[in-house]
Amino acid sequence: MVGRAVTRATLKLYNISSSDIGGYFYRVNDQSWEEETVTWNNAPAHDNTLVASLGAVTTGTWYTVDITPLITTDGTYSLRVSSTSSNGADYVSKEGANPPLLEIVVGNTSTATATETATATSTLLATDTPTATATPTLLATDTPTATATLTNTALPTATPTSTKTVTPTATKTATPTSTKTATPTPTKTFTPTATPTPQTYTMTYSYDGDGRLVKSVVNGIVTYYVGAHYEKTVQGSQQNERKYYFAGANRIAMRENGTLTWLLTDHLGSTSVTANASGNLVSSLRYTAFGEVRTASGTTATDYRYTGQRSEAEIGLYYYVARFYDPVLGRFISADSIVPEPYNPQDWDRYSYTLNDPVNHTDPTGHDTCDEDGNCYNNNGWYPAVGKHFSVTYTWKKMIKTNYGINMEKGDKEWDSPNLRLMYGSLGIVNTSTSGNLRAMAAGSTFKLMEHASGGGDYYGVTHTQRPTGIDFYTKGTQPLRQMNIYHEVGHLLDNVPGTWDVFTNAVKSQNNPSWVGSDQKINPEALLMSRVKDPNYPPVAARQTYSNFGPSEQWADAFANYVAGNINLASVIGTDMFNFVRSALAPFIGTP
Repeated sequence: MVGRAVTRATLKLYNISSSDIGGYFYRVNDQSWEEETVTWNNAPAHDNTLVASLGAVTTGTWYTVDITPLITTDGTYSLRVSSTSSNGADYVSKEGANPPLLEIVVGNTSTATATETATATSTLLATDTPTATATPTLLATDTPTATATLTNTALPTATPTSTKTVTPTATKTATPTSTKTATPTPTKTFTPTATPTPQTYTMTYSYDGDGRLVKSVVNGIVTYYVGAHYEKTVQGSQQNERKYYFAGANRIAMRENGTLTWLLTDHLGSTSVTANASGNLVSSLRYTAFGEVRTASGTTATDYRYTGQRSEAEIGLYYYVARFYDPVLGRFISADSIVPEPYNPQDWDRYSYTLNDPVNHTDPTGHDTCDEDGNCYNNNGWYPAVGKHFSVTYTWKKMIKTNYGINMEKGDKEWDSPNLRLMYGSLGIVNTSTSGNLRAMAAGSTFKLMEHASGGGDYYGVTHTQRPTGIDFYTKGTQPLRQMNIYHEVGHLLDNVPGTWDVFTNAVKSQNNPSWVGSDQKINPEALLMSRVKDPNYPPVAARQTYSNFGPSEQWADAFANYVAGNINLASVIGTDMFNFVRSALAPFIGTP
């Protein structure tokens, strides 16, 4: 602000409580106060100089205060906000989601720049003046005829120069460019396409009783496989032997006819670099996400390449034990003989590879999708690459995390299988009701299971939303969760996710006494078809607690829960009113449900 005058200074505040008085803003001269020592009854004294004031304010609204009389030049300034009302306004502090904003508009007090600009203009114009003056001075004592001759001689010099420059440039540039570009292009494009000749391969594969490959015959070349460690290839009188070395489940080296080669892999087990016994680079490979070779250098001795699986180069496929995989298509060429997880929609695409996530997963058997930590999944649940299967609860948690991005964590007690199964099914219904957008709106949230101290039989006594990060679900002992409670609390969670807190609650507030809310601020029973409620433990409307100060928020969560459960009575006017409200409130965030 040095050298500039303040033309306007405004302070913007975000109000979070309604009040009939927004406050009086006084100047504070004492700048020695510290933020840590200020409380509501220990604030710096003002000097009775009123800078600005606000009238009645409402919740969730930005207000602008003109404090130009206070801020006039460089320096430190303080304001104190006071109110004569017992119900004073509350504004968000700098730590909140909508912190105060100070905007200062300044002007330039110097005119030196404008003066210099005008002077420079006069100087440029003066340059042309001597030309007119020089003419009569030089020619005053000489014969005008000689002067005219010299002038006319200079003019033809410029004329031929222009002609010579333009003519050859246009001729040389245009003629060869057009000829050379057009002629070879069609020749080079069409000639190779007719050249390739299809090649025919005869292949026979033999398997043992466990479905493992033990012998292959490709165009007369016979290869025998002894487990994953030995191979012997026979082609006429020539024989070639390979031995592979492993560290755990990872193939790390091979020895071919006595020559050792080190195999270095990426996080998915794909062979990326090979080195000789001395550690010198022999070859390198780079792959696309689904396994095509992107770049290659040197000669890679091993056929075990993308994700450590065997490449059948003659047919362009990879052998994944149970079936062959095409890296160009990014899909298996035959359907999976099992559906690993019926609750996961992606598993019903029986040709898909690694749930269409090849950057983070592999499929070493052709049946089981595995992550980079070695945890695999089949119809018995998630399990480590070696060792016994994980528990069923781990499976449900993994599925909820994978599909919806929600972390299922232990509260003061661990999640059990029945409640996790109920949670997974309920979230699937919510996801359908939100047009598949549940993950986009709830990813990163945490759901915890807590012990409920008392009976907790009422609708709101067993769940609580930790806005905006997650939900605590309370049960007593082995008491199961209630599906409607899940729908209700997810409704609260989504109310805080789309970018602004209480986005749906505020939509309820904008309604003018909606017909689906009774005089007690609870959902009108006539708006519901109670016989269609899917959860038999869902209590009647009359049993729910009074909404007190949180009416609109609870009305939204209750309406959302019944919308998801399909309980709204569309045969009634008030039921249709509630259904249309929920549908229109969700539409800006998920499209038409």
